Amino acid sequence: MNHQARVKKIISSALWSGYGDALGFMSELTDKSGLRHRIGSDRITGTVAWRRRIGGRFGVNAELPAGTYSDDTQLRLATGRAIRGDGSFDIQAFARVELPVWSSYALGAGRGTRAAASNLAKEGVAWFSNFFQDESVSYTAGGGNGAAMRIHPHVWAASLDAKPSDLILPVVQNTISTHGHPRAIVGALLHAFCVHFALSHESCPSITDLREMLAKMDGLADIMDTDGDISLVWVPTWEDRTGQKLERAIAETLQEAVTDLDKIAQLAGQPDEKYLSALQATGCLEDTHRGSGLKTAILAAFLAHEFSSGGHQAALLTAANTLQSDTDSIASMAGAILGAASNDVPEGHLVDRAYIETEARRLAEIGTERKQGQFKYPDLFKWSPPKTQLDAVYSEQGKLYVSGLGAVVDEGMSFQSESRPTESWQLLKMEFGQTLFIKRRHGSSGSRKKVASAKTNMPTVDSTETAPSGQQLSLSGIEPRFRPERFRSIDELTSEAISQSFNPAVIGKHLLELSEGSNGIEKATAYAAIIAKARISRKNRKQ
Repeated sequence: MNHQARVKKIISSALWSGYGDALGFMSELTDKSGLRHRIGSDRITGTVAWRRRIGGRFGVNAELPAGTYSDDTQLRLATGRAIRGDGSFDIQAFARVELPVWSSYALGAGRGTRAAASNLAKEGVAWFSNFFQDESVSYTAGGGNGAAMRIHPHVWAASLDAKPSDLILPVVQNTISTHGHPRAIVGALLHAFCVHFALSHESCPSITDLREMLAKMDGLADIMDTDGDISLVWVPTWEDRTGQKLERAIAETLQEAVTDLDKIAQLAGQPDEKYLSALQATGCLEDTHRGSGLKTAILAAFLAHEFSSGGHQAALLTAANTLQSDTDSIASMAGAILGAASNDVPEGHLVDRAYIETEARRLAEIGTERKQGQFKYPDLFKWSPPKTQLDAVYSEQGKLYVSGLGAVVDEGMSFQSESRPTESWQLLKMEFGQTLFIKRRHGSSGSRKKVASAKTNMPTVDSTETAPSGQQLSLSGIEPRFRPERFRSIDELTSEAISQSFNPAVIGKHLLELSEGSNGIEKATAYAAIIAKARISRKNRKQ
C-alpha cells in the first residue's frame, strides 16, 4: 500500500469511528420513548441536533449540535494528542493532564473511567499505580470498554512495517492508566489488532482471524513484564489486590473470548438479525456484560465483518438502533474497522470533522516516519490538575483558557444549571480545533490561578521544540551537581531509579530535585513510597 492510500484509510477510520460514536450517542442507554424525546423520532437515520440531560442530577438539559460525539471520541482525540511527533506515547501527559481535565468536559462517560481520571488528579498517583476503589467502583474490577474505544491512534501512528506485537506496550500502558481488569486489557488489544488488520489487509477480520489474534496474546504477561513500571509496581500490586496471578487471569480471559466466538460463529440469518443474536448470546443486552471491553471488541469486529459488503452506514445505524446495547462504543469501534478497510468517508454532520481529519493525517504521517508537530503540554513538574471540574476553565487578561489545553477562540451556547445557579455548561471552541462542552462557573471569569502558561499550549509546534518550562524555580542552597536541566515528573524519576537498580546516589539526587519544587514534601514522599514498593516487590519476586 502506498503512502497516500494509507493516509486516506486512516482518515476514513477516524471519521467513521467519530460518526459511529455520534450516531450511537443519541440512543445510548435509552428506550424508544427516550429516543423520541431526544431526537423526535423512534429511529435514527443520521446525525441530527438533539436534546440530552448532561451532568446528572445537578446538570442541564442541553441542546446538542448534530454530530455531537461522546467520551469515545473525546478520549480518542486525547490519546492522539499525547502521541509525540516521533510516534512515542507520552503516557505521563495523558494520565496527568488529559484525563483529569477531560473530567470537566466528559460526555456519556462510564463511572470507572471517571473515577480513574479523578484519582489521577491526586498528588503522587502515577499511571501505573492508579489503584482506586470506592463503594461503587474498583480499579481491579474495571473491565469496561473505556480503554478499547480510545486506542486507535496507536494503530494509526504505527510504522508501515509494524507487527501487532509492536502495539502491545503502548496499548497496555494506555489501558491500565484507567482500567485494571484483564477484560479491558485483552479487549483493547483485540480491537487494536482488528484495526491494524483492516489497514494491512484492506478487509474486515473474520472470526477465524479473531481466534488467531487471541492466540498471539498467549505471551502477553511476559511482554508486559518488559516494562519496568508495569513489572515492578503494577503487576505485584495488582496480584496483591486481586489474590491472582496475572498470567492465569489473562489465560482465563482469553478462554472467555474463545467461548464467545464459539457462540456467535453458529449464528445464521441476515446481518442485522445475526448482530442482535450475537448481543443476546454474549449477554450484552444486560447490565452485567453491557460495556465489557472484551465483548465490545468482539461485537464491533463481528458487526464490521457482517456488513463489510453492505455499507458502513448500514452497519453503524444497526448498532445505533439496537437499543439497550452499548450503541455508541460498538458503532464507533466498528466504524474504525470498516473505515480502515476502505477510503469511504461519512457524509453526515460530525462535530469537529476538520480537526479529527487533521489529527488523523498527522498520525498517519508519523507512521511513514515523516517528522510531525506535537501538542505542547505544560511542564509536568509544575503542573497541578484542576481541583474540581469547575476549575478547568479560567480567564486571564480577558481571555478564556482551559487548564492544560490552551486558549479558547470561540464561545458557543451556554446552559445554566437550574439547581446550581453558579454553574453552567458551555460549548467552547479550542484554539487547536476541538469543541468542548465543558462545565464552568456561570457568569464569572474563573478564579483558578494558572500553574503553567496555557498560552503556549499550541497543538502543532515543531517537534524539535520542548514543552514550555516557564520560570525556573530557585535552586539556591543546592550543590550545582544536583541541579536538573529541567524538572521531571515523579513517573520519570521512579522509572530512572528502577532502571538503575535503585542506585542510592540516584535516589538521593531525585529526592533533592523533588524537594526544591512546588509541593516538594508531598512529591518527595510520593516518590519514596513508589520506590519502596517497587524495591519490596522486586525482592519478593526473586524469592
